[in-house]
Amino acid sequence: MEEFNKGVIFNVVNGNRARFWLDPWLVDEPLSSRFPSLFAVSNSQNLSIHEVAAQSAEEWNLAFKRCLYDHEVREAAVLVGLLENFKYADGTNDSRS
Repeated sequence: MEEFNKGVIFNVVNGNRARFWLDPWLVDEPLSSRFPSLFAVSNSQNLSIHEVAAQSAEEWNLAFKRCLYDHEVREAAVLVGLLENFKYADGTNDSRS
């Protein structure tokens, strides 16, 4: 499936179709590939972006199965930095481009 998605990125309008960890939407690869340690301990492995975003793209519900180790905290800081720059796209539905 990852090979099928290669070069494809989601244009995120409402976050209902794109999965937070499993679809390429924030960077050119799924977040599960970019941050495998965080994905392994995530409580939201198959949730959509909409389900992980709190009320807006300014807050995110990143829930983990346990407390993060130091190296995972550093990865989480990088992820949060990427999420801080995210803006929903104009349109009606998420789409692949």
